[in-house]
Amino acid sequence: MAEKRVVVKLLGDAKEAYLSLEKKVKEEKAKDINSSFNQTLSNSINDKIAILKTKYDYGDQVNRKIVARTKYARDYKVTNLFRVDLAGY
Repeated sequence: MAEKRVVVKLLGDAKEAYLSLEKKVKEEKAKDINSSFNQTLSNSINDKIAILKTKYDYGDQVNRKIVARTKYARDYKVTNLFRVDLAGY
């Protein structure tokens, strides 16, 4: 049986925030800063993305009644939502 291909897309505010974070991390590394909150958060996000690619239902499932009232349901037609813990949050 073929493996299911999973693509993780960051949209809207999430994409903007992630790209901004990655830019800050790159600038820090250019200044030889090897440990910071930004780098820890970036590593945490990248780790979770890697996990999601192999286990798409990873995390805590958000109650569907709550999902229905979110902007994600309105803007992106999301019907199923999972929450994961990130370092520092």
